[in-house]
Amino acid sequence: MDTPWISPERRGKIIDNIRNLDTESIQRIIEEKQIDIITIQDSRYPLRLKTIKRAPYLLYVRGNLQETPLMLGVV
Repeated sequence: MDTPWISPERRGKIIDNIRNLDTESIQRIIEEKQIDIITIQDSRYPLRLKTIKRAPYLLYVRGNLQETPLMLGVV
């Protein structure tokens, strides 16, 4: 995805950091804590959240993700 608010240099650093991640350890933690990862392209991604400027590409979710009049998000 195009990210106009991130410079090409910063984007390159982020990609380099991602390449060096211990993905097996991260996967183990995600499974142990029963965390679901939802992308902005997933049908479960909250519609109201998609409408904000710079909506997060990923959501890390524990429990049920249902849109209701009262919701709480932690950033």
